[in-house]
Amino acid sequence: NTNNPVYHQSGSGNCRVGGCMGFDGVDDTVIISNPSFVSNQVGTISAWVMFDDISSVQYVVSSADAGSDSSYHALLRLNNSPKVMTTFARSGGDNQINGSTIISPSTWYHVVVSSDGSAWKLYVNGAEESISVAAGSNTGTWLGDLVGVDNIAIGSNQRLTTGEFVDGIIDEVQIFP
Repeated sequence: NTNNPVYHQSGSGNCRVGGCMGFDGVDDTVIISNPSFVSNQVGTISAWVMFDDISSVQYVVSSADAGSDSSYHALLRLNNSPKVMTTFARSGGDNQINGSTIISPSTWYHVVVSSDGSAWKLYVNGAEESISVAAGSNTGTWLGDLVGVDNIAIGSNQRLTTGEFVDGIIDEVQIFP
């Protein structure tokens, strides 16, 4: 299910690897409903991303219960620092870590979040990030730790209130259970 991202064909000069998707920062998103891997307790997600504007929070890859705002996982997210981070939110409290690399507009970044079930790690351009805990603790919670998760979104969050749209290009999203 998609909402208007622009597909750039391989060789167009806009993409990092092959074809890619351009997001306008307003309403573009790609939704994968009820993926088979949402019960996993560990995993890795990676993507190439180039932001046009870095002045707002943007969700590169997220997972949620579309009927609730109290249970979601911002797996790869740009915060307003602007740094790459991950957030796990549910009733009873949030856990959030921030990376250390300052993100610049119009620059390609390979971003990765992984969990072994006990801690998250963030990588930017192949280097492990020095992380800081912004809320709760570095628990490593993953998709299977969410209650009612029913989607993976690329370019936004997809919960009761959809938002935090990416303004830029996303390429080569990979999800490893």
